[in-house]
Amino acid sequence: MALSRPTRGRSREEEFVLVLTRYQTLLMEKKAQLHALQIRKSSLKKQRLAAERRCRVLAAVAMQLCAPETRVWMLPRPPSWYDTTVPTLSDADFKANFRVTRQTFAYIVSSCSSLVRQDTNMRRCIPLHKRVALSLYRLASSAEERTVAHLFSVSRSSVNNIYREFCDILVDVLEPQIVCVPSLNYVKDHVRQFEASKGFPQGFGALDSCNVKVSPPKDNAPDDYNYKGWYRVILLALVDHNYKFMFINVGSPGRNHDSAVYKSSVLARAVNTQLFSEPAKQIEGEQVGAIILCDQAFPLTSHLMKPYPNRSTSEETVRHFNYTLSKARRVVENAFGRLKARFRVLKSLECEISNANRIIRACCVLHNICEHMRDHCDKHWCDEAAASELPQPARISSETTSSGERVRNALAKHIFASRM
Repeated sequence: MALSRPTRGRSREEEFVLVLTRYQTLLMEKKAQLHALQIRKSSLKKQRLAAERRCRVLAAVAMQLCAPETRVWMLPRPPSWYDTTVPTLSDADFKANFRVTRQTFAYIVSSCSSLVRQDTNMRRCIPLHKRVALSLYRLASSAEERTVAHLFSVSRSSVNNIYREFCDILVDVLEPQIVCVPSLNYVKDHVRQFEASKGFPQGFGALDSCNVKVSPPKDNAPDDYNYKGWYRVILLALVDHNYKFMFINVGSPGRNHDSAVYKSSVLARAVNTQLFSEPAKQIEGEQVGAIILCDQAFPLTSHLMKPYPNRSTSEETVRHFNYTLSKARRVVENAFGRLKARFRVLKSLECEISNANRIIRACCVLHNICEHMRDHCDKHWCDEAAASELPQPARISSETTSSGERVRNALAKHIFASRM
């Protein structure tokens, strides 16, 4: 815009003001244009930087897509025994390695869905079935982490993590559902089934303890050292007529007496509830509720029944009672035998006491799953486990109650009278 010349009829002051106003207007327009140019320049710069970033990202993605399948930070591993050999195993060989049938294995996999992991941009996850197989193999074979890692082509740390996660799921999620006593509505049916199967009236289950050898830290060792000369963890268990664990108490110090372990357990409080008094039956004039069968290591009560002492076995009634009770109580001994035969890791646990407790509980859950699926324990497994079994401590408790003696006498008369 050109400045106009002064026109006639206006004073010089007016002309000056007019020129100054037009100049200021022109200056403001120029500044506005310059500001717009700066904004445009800044916008173009941002667009250019964004385009450069996109190019770098695309280049990185292209490099990832074109890179070899194995990442630099992952150790190349050969095809694993599990991936190449296990699918071709016969059913017998599969069970020999994992201690379960393929049907039971599928059931366990479906029950451990929380073990599933997702693939990431960096690597593929270990499939759920492989995680379960790895853990079962570790429990069934007692193989070292190095051996399991080689067979499954994973790292030793992965073996340890997967194994612990698997045991945690069994203990925290499945144990409350699978290791449990029948509800009050089913107690009477349960007692009838026990008597029909084992021949002992009013029988509810069989109680005993099992010692598992452990290698605890030195500061914990004295409490877990037993008089047989080795460290142990006590597994106290109540077993039904189907060889299933209904109640387990794991982790009591090895020096504790079986009777003391029982008295401090939840089961000792449960026997005084309606659960055991509800299915009462009149036998030889005595009111007899649900009964737990045990050996001489436990006290004699109205709900806890053990044989007469050996010095009292001169009478035929007593001998027949002892024979019937011991025969029915054998179910808990067989359950322990099957447990250790299936899961050879229980021969000796080389870990912290707390970890050993969870491993034992996890094995009990798996044992119940096998029994539920009618996945039988091979006889030669039991023979091998029995041959390598360390001697179990023998304890005796002389504690008795008058009600327990009355119930035992009534049962002895009833069983002897019903022998034919």
